[in-house]
Amino acid sequence: MEEAKISLSPSEFELVTNAETILTKNRVLQKIQDSFGHLGNHEQHFIEINGFSQLNEFSVGPKISKGENYMGLPYVILDYPRYSSGEDFFFIRQMFWWGHLFSCTLQVKGKYKNTLLDKILHEQSDKVTNSYFIGIHKDPWNHHFESDNYKQIRNVNDSELKLLFGSQEYIKIASKWPLANYNNINDLMFETWKYLLTISRLIA
Repeated sequence: MEEAKISLSPSEFELVTNAETILTKNRVLQKIQDSFGHLGNHEQHFIEINGFSQLNEFSVGPKISKGENYMGLPYVILDYPRYSSGEDFFFIRQMFWWGHLFSCTLQVKGKYKNTLLDKILHEQSDKVTNSYFIGIHKDPWNHHFESDNYKQIRNVNDSELKLLFGSQEYIKIASKWPLANYNNINDLMFETWKYLLTISRLIA
């Protein structure tokens, strides 16, 4: 039987013979995971000391997950809150995506959609309209920020917003940061996390 040959370019051969490259990647991912662990603990502590822990939405603690292949690249995720009951769904996902970005995403379904729409339409918060994106794709688990998945809220008029909220089962509001913000990303994510809880009226 003729054996299949492995064909490697010079750059691919250099990578496969350099173990330190993968070891460095593993160290980076572990640091991100540890950092997200601290962030999750901080968020849970904030909920507890402010008297919100009795809410159903916070009945399940933070969860960290990781993988190697979101659109071909490694990722680390922190989910908190992560609540689902019948038709109602409330989720905040904080994500590191290798080579791309950090992001924080509020994802809701059911009764939470109306609260969110009211906040965006009627209170006209400069922060939510100028700094955040709204998901426009039917697949709620897409996390990239290409034009077919997210639009800046400031570029979506009231009629389009109402159509989105009426036609999509899930609604997503997200913010993102470049990887260069790694030194202060936990602070940025924590403040965004609090803000997303506030506009959802889970916390005051």
